[in-house]
Amino acid sequence: MRAAFTPLPPRPRHPRPPLPAPLPPVPKTLDQLREIQAERRLREERDLKRAATLLELHKHKGIPWDPATDGFVFSKDQIEAHAQRLIRLNEARHFEHALFHMQPPATNH
Repeated sequence: MRAAFTPLPPRPRHPRPPLPAPLPPVPKTLDQLREIQAERRLREERDLKRAATLLELHKHKGIPWDPATDGFVFSKDQIEAHAQRLIRLNEARHFEHALFHMQPPATNH
């Protein structure tokens, strides 16, 4: 013989806590993050170029230079490497111009 089915008593209702405010849409948040990162990279590139310029100026004058005295947070090695890269790129631009953009000399035949 089977036992009779007896329904369970209803559960007491507890008030639910309010839902948190919705988060901004993910694409907008990612766009904002990418914009902030791009601005930071541009600022860092600009500051590194300025630091490299000051380093080369001080080397030319033969006087020591500490990047921190001008508010830079880059190491001297970072600045030196960037300065050398800029010098190589500048030399490459000169070669590019001479090889690919200048008119060939006129021939006298």
